[in-house]
Amino acid sequence: MAFLVILIATLLIQFVLPWWCIVFPGFFVGIILAGSGREAFFSGFLAVSLIWWIYTILLNTLNYGILLDRLAVLFPVPGWGIILIGGLIGGSVTGLATLTGFYIRRAAI
Repeated sequence: MAFLVILIATLLIQFVLPWWCIVFPGFFVGIILAGSGREAFFSGFLAVSLIWWIYTILLNTLNYGILLDRLAVLFPVPGWGIILIGGLIGGSVTGLATLTGFYIRRAAI
């Protein structure tokens, strides 16, 4: 349940707000819905990682790989590595935000 709520809320937020606003759905879901710390972190991590990986792959296929080829020149990482790193960064940020919300609720009870 928490995974789906974070997934849908983040999809909606990503189109109108900056990238760092992905913490808000995770944080509030962590306060309201998360059942355990492990569930909180992994629901936030997997939801946003999936969104960012799918979106990056979609953008890469739409521009015929030009963007990732240029980023691969800038960073010494292959194109698939850039996709992986981007998803891990977004997933970690939201996973930690969800975990923070869970621990705030736990401390308040």
